[in-house]
Amino acid sequence: MAIFTVEFWISVFVFCIIFELSSPGLFYFIAPAIGSLASALFAWYDWGDFEQLMVFVSVSLAAFVLLQKYVRVPHKKEKHNALNAEGLIGKMGIVTVPTEGFIALVKIGSEVWRARTQDNMFLKQGDCVVVSDIVGATLLVVKTCC
Repeated sequence: MAIFTVEFWISVFVFCIIFELSSPGLFYFIAPAIGSLASALFAWYDWGDFEQLMVFVSVSLAAFVLLQKYVRVPHKKEKHNALNAEGLIGKMGIVTVPTEGFIALVKIGSEVWRARTQDNMFLKQGDCVVVSDIVGATLLVVKTCC
């Protein structure tokens, strides 16, 4: 008497599809579902239990490899995005309000920031600067050519 029948493999297929639908995007249960369909075909033609099991394992592994290679969305290496003020380092800005006590207002993009040079140089309106560091809410800038 055969342990693995066509009904057994069809029920494995149904359970795998139910699990796959409950975990979308993973493609972990679709491979054994494909393997169980192949094994059901071999059970239909009265192949032995060992052969059915080998078909199930080999077809499931092949389906898993192929699904992972061709269907699954690859994970991209995420680039570290600088957050908030940290993202300003290296950006270029223009002095909008000249230095008063070593502090000037610098426009970077559409935002205006408090800034000072690292060596406390005088900044005048229209000077181009590059952000080199951040101390608290004040940008440390280096004067550059526009």
